[in-house]
Amino acid sequence: MDSEQPSVAPGPSLQSRIARNSIWSAIEVAIGIVATLATTILIARLIGPARLGYFNYIYWLSNTAGGLASLGIPATTGKYMAEYLTGGERGVARTIFFFTLRAQSAIALLMTTIGLILVFAFVDPAYRRAAIFLIVAMLIQMLAFIPSMANMGAEKVAANTRGAFAGTVVYVLLVGLSLFLGWDLLGIACAVFLSRLVELGAKLIPVLGWVREIPAAELPAGVKKRMISFSGQNMILLILNVVVWDRSDMVFLRILQSDTRQLAFFSVAFSIIEKLLLVPQTFAAAVGVSQFYESGRDRERLLRMTTTAAKYVYLCGLPMLAGAAAISAPLIGTLYGPRYLPMVGVFQMMAIFAIPRLVFLPAYNLLLATDNQKPLVMWSCACGVANVLLDLTLIPSFGAFGAAAANGMTQTLAAIGVWVIVGRCYSIHLDAAFFKRLTAACGAMAAIALLTVYALHSWLAVAAGIGAGITVFVLGLRFASVLAAEDRQRLLSLEPRLPARIRTLFREFVMFIAPQAGQATSFSES
Repeated sequence: MDSEQPSVAPGPSLQSRIARNSIWSAIEVAIGIVATLATTILIARLIGPARLGYFNYIYWLSNTAGGLASLGIPATTGKYMAEYLTGGERGVARTIFFFTLRAQSAIALLMTTIGLILVFAFVDPAYRRAAIFLIVAMLIQMLAFIPSMANMGAEKVAANTRGAFAGTVVYVLLVGLSLFLGWDLLGIACAVFLSRLVELGAKLIPVLGWVREIPAAELPAGVKKRMISFSGQNMILLILNVVVWDRSDMVFLRILQSDTRQLAFFSVAFSIIEKLLLVPQTFAAAVGVSQFYESGRDRERLLRMTTTAAKYVYLCGLPMLAGAAAISAPLIGTLYGPRYLPMVGVFQMMAIFAIPRLVFLPAYNLLLATDNQKPLVMWSCACGVANVLLDLTLIPSFGAFGAAAANGMTQTLAAIGVWVIVGRCYSIHLDAAFFKRLTAACGAMAAIALLTVYALHSWLAVAAGIGAGITVFVLGLRFASVLAAEDRQRLLSLEPRLPARIRTLFREFVMFIAPQAGQATSFSES
């Protein structure tokens, strides 16, 4: 414990921290979305759905294995480093970092060895060399989890953004070079490995720099016991999250469908939806960092933060999901080519069922921050069983479309259930009027966009559909009175953080979509 260190001035306000974390997370997400979509489209068009499906299957298995094999250690690192950094016991936080880094390194080496054995035993020889690079990339990814979560625990989100940017640049350049030179899937796998290696170095080296400056301290036995308990519960949640929220349906597609194109249709559509969800979840993740901090400070503020975050995540995400579903036919046909047109129905199903998922993360973070994971584990178990049963029922007859339906229905069930748990545990509820009005506005937007794309073709349909949808959505926000006076004040509180050239335009836009009079709370108060 660093009790002899001099006192320091109070840090930035909660509002400033959330805004700062949101900006850096948004930059990281924007870089990832642009780079991933650009490379994914090129790879999909050149490789074709049949071969891409098998490659994506191996890629997903290696990523999932790395995440599950971490045994919840990364989340434990972030939560407990945040707790002890906030409490002034920086030496304990330092010890937690190195303790979890050593444990993660040992597990990563073991998993890599097992993965390489499985590759030589079971993977199609045509994909074996690419699979080897993906397995070694899994080791790098597992190690990178720890400095990433250390930065989150210390609210150094900018450091993660810089690391992700470096890795993304390497990935884009190497994928482009691979496709240009005809290195095919092996070149893409090498790009994954090298980009993760660069990202690991860009994150780990700075973290080691500031962590080593902290005097060492003993890790109390009670803390270690709490960490092991939290890690175990989080491990169970990770397994259940793979079943409920990730692409576990690909396993059943591989077993129950002989057409490997179905793997590509499901995985590519799922990837696009994930990228769309990253935009609203950027804000949710930034709030989540502060939720862990506020869990030991102000309980009432923590609860208000959770419901407010759910509102704005829904506001950011619903128009994108509804709009993407409406214009998906010309968009997919133009970007991916006619071979991927069977993916349109799969994508639309996923987009619609991803809507309840928008509000899941704030409630999930609240339960983690307050060490209240047991009801979450129990409900996730029930949802996992439901997902498996739905997969077995729908995939044999409907392929990727059935997998999308099974995955979507399970996610809807999970999102509803977690808010029921939060409501019972903390007596908080979502703003029903806000959600109803916003849903109606987005429904009208999607209907107009759908009618527009049916009347046109190709890029013209996409551009006109987006333009018509945005217009209807903005008008819907105003005339359906979706935003209240308190929402206007929260949005206007962001004005000073914007570039000077667009502040006036931003203020006029906010006043148009939320014209109600009155004063209310800011982000920091809610």
